[in-house]
Amino acid sequence: MRAVLDTNVLISALITGRKPRRLIRILSRGEHSIFVSEFILKEFSKVSADVKIKKYASHDETSEFLGALLSNAALVRPRTKVDVFGNEDDEILALAKDCDADILVTGDRHLLELRRFEGTRIVSVEEAISALRPKSPRGADE
Repeated sequence: MRAVLDTNVLISALITGRKPRRLIRILSRGEHSIFVSEFILKEFSKVSADVKIKKYASHDETSEFLGALLSNAALVRPRTKVDVFGNEDDEILALAKDCDADILVTGDRHLLELRRFEGTRIVSVEEAISALRPKSPRGADE
């Protein structure tokens, strides 16, 4: 599966772990691909430097998290211009389109309300984990 993770998902994975971090671990397996852009990395750096976030993750923890993410992600420079919202979320949609993502994972309600952009499904962390969960053979649970 080809996935774009919105900055809010990355920040949640950094400071709370749990499901967002589990999603990143699942996507970091060889059969999946994570895509990031310079825009996402700059936004992540800006948000993670905020004093509210630093209460939950030190500079070293943030650097370690970012290093692990980048070792498992492809950096893409979107070429497509998108004008859906007229704000930074268009950058995320452009990345999803240009890397032909299967899913865009976000916590932003207005993005989630789109449900789909071009060929990309827009899903929550929970929906992404569910979609990535291995399907058990029919009758195995019976």
